[in-house]
Amino acid sequence: MIVRWVSAALLRGLVVGLLWTGLTQAAPEKLVYGAVAVVVGVGVSLWLLPPRPAVAGGGLPRRAAAVMRLGAWFFRQMVVGGVDVSLRALGPRSAVRPAVVRAPLRLPPGARREIALLLMNLMPGALVQAVITGEDEDREGSGHHHGWVEIHTVAESLRPEELWDRLVELTGALHR
Repeated sequence: MIVRWVSAALLRGLVVGLLWTGLTQAAPEKLVYGAVAVVVGVGVSLWLLPPRPAVAGGGLPRRAAAVMRLGAWFFRQMVVGGVDVSLRALGPRSAVRPAVVRAPLRLPPGARREIALLLMNLMPGALVQAVITGEDEDREGSGHHHGWVEIHTVAESLRPEELWDRLVELTGALHR
């Protein structure tokens, strides 16, 4: 078990260190900040996504692929959403019509839920305003879920419920 934690910390430290080096262009005057950022980044990473035992069927490659899918989707949404929100705000006729929408939470308490909520708050034009927990029936009657997430959006046409559903799907794949 210790080997799993140490190897996870070293691998994540390498990734975060390379990311920091790339972002700062290996500036020597930022080395101290980089060391602190790497340690904090690895600590948060281990807290949110603790290393899991190896499973048959390639657990690490599958999780790495899930992380890459989530990252690619999230980056695309950031760019597309940022352009959309900018055009709405700067257009001759403002297409900003704030609304609050409600979507099934569908994630149990834990790291996956926290990651999904944090990433949703980083989406342009959307902000999680409330999480309502409970084992209520969902509106479609397809079973139980873990409550609701209320999302404040600059316009319902951004379809924040669909963004949330896809984010839940991608985040849920991180632990399979």
